[in-house]
Amino acid sequence: MRKRASVWREVTARWDDICESAGLGYVPKLPASGHLLGSSTKVAKGPAVFVVRVIYMAPAQEAFSVIGDKRTLCGKASAACAALCLGHSTGHLQWDHARNARGWKTALLLGDRKLWRELLDAEIRNHDASCRASGKIAVVRVDGSSDTGEGKRSALRHPTVQHYDYTKRLGAALGSQPANYSLVFSWSGENVAECERALAAGCNVAVPFDTPKGSPMPDAFMGSEIVDGDADDLRFLDPQGDRGFVIGLRFKAGQNRQGGIDRSEGFVVRV
Repeated sequence: MRKRASVWREVTARWDDICESAGLGYVPKLPASGHLLGSSTKVAKGPAVFVVRVIYMAPAQEAFSVIGDKRTLCGKASAACAALCLGHSTGHLQWDHARNARGWKTALLLGDRKLWRELLDAEIRNHDASCRASGKIAVVRVDGSSDTGEGKRSALRHPTVQHYDYTKRLGAALGSQPANYSLVFSWSGENVAECERALAAGCNVAVPFDTPKGSPMPDAFMGSEIVDGDADDLRFLDPQGDRGFVIGLRFKAGQNRQGGIDRSEGFVVRV
């Protein structure tokens, strides 16, 4: 197993070829020492014993600028979900440097997935070792703004590190999961029937509501009790039952929140 520095040197040396293989139509700027794993205000919430690291890649079709390129990193995203995604519209994620960071991580994934995985594995090993040394618990969320399924693959490669993700792929949500991987199904505004199937099967479902910051969530939705998902992002700690719980999330936007709600086409549930 190579150390992270060795893997990064290869990424740097082969960057132009990697981007050509990715076929994005442009070359994202590669940082001097970039990391796939990062943090955010969202994943930093919760008990301090858990240290979450997350990857934000280009959501939906954000990275694909070539006319006619139909690729996407979120195959089941609705148009409203893609347009209002937290992965590009809130906090630091709406800044140009964050967009470039999502771009190079996406280019590496598409241009050389084996090398992308090798870099991720090295970073997870470092993250886990650092947490153990300080008496904390390492947690990883691979698909912070994408839906690639790489989180489950990573969990299988690192069975002692807790992983979790959200997905709109019902088959993935209802499939068997490694013991160290938690997967929550996500509402898109167009998948009501699939959300009902997930809840009936005992799978928790994340739903964005128009509930303002500081206001309590409604008690129930679609016949399921609502858990306040804004208290933290530690979905693997959520309650489980014969019927799934709804993980309530307050809709967030960098600007014009009400405008986003108005054009959400059912993606944001009005209370």
